Amino acid sequence: MIVSILGPSGSGKDTQAKLLVDRYNLINISTGRLMREEIDKATKTGQIIDSYISKGKWVPDNITFELLKHNLPKSKNEQGYVLNGFPRTEAQIFLLDDLLKKREEALDAVIHFMLDDEEVMRRMRKQADEEEERSDLQTKIMKQRLLSYKLTIKPVLSEYKSRGKLIQVDASPSIEEVNKSIMEKIKDIK
Repeated sequence: MIVSILGPSGSGKDTQAKLLVDRYNLINISTGRLMREEIDKATKTGQIIDSYISKGKWVPDNITFELLKHNLPKSKNEQGYVLNGFPRTEAQIFLLDDLLKKREEALDAVIHFMLDDEEVMRRMRKQADEEEERSDLQTKIMKQRLLSYKLTIKPVLSEYKSRGKLIQVDASPSIEEVNKSIMEKIKDIK
């Protein structure tokens, strides 16, 4: 099983990805986590990433894709993996398509978490309070991240809807209720 989890910051992607990983023995590949690791290691790539994230902007597709590509399992993983936060742009869809084709793999589903703007901001503020050191969780930057997300996600969702791969999930209920909804909607994927 290969699934992508998409949604605005604070929508529960990391939490639900972990639950999927635990239940199906998948590998969790979070582009956000990979980017934060690069920043923490103070690599050249990390410095470039930070120059975008600290302004609430998306990291360029080529950098995001290279991070993802280098962190995929080296060979086909029979259990599969979760692409947490990827693809987020139209260009990333086609980069992913080419990569999966070369690996003789296919994306089974794209799970999109729906959450209203007010709740997104509330959750991001809560996260900022819990993770003071994250520069990407300041109010001005949070608003920019939400705007960037909304501008880039529509064509991504439209493309996966046309392919019959899109699963929409209301992310506002409890963690347990959201997870139950996901499990019901992906139960036929192997």
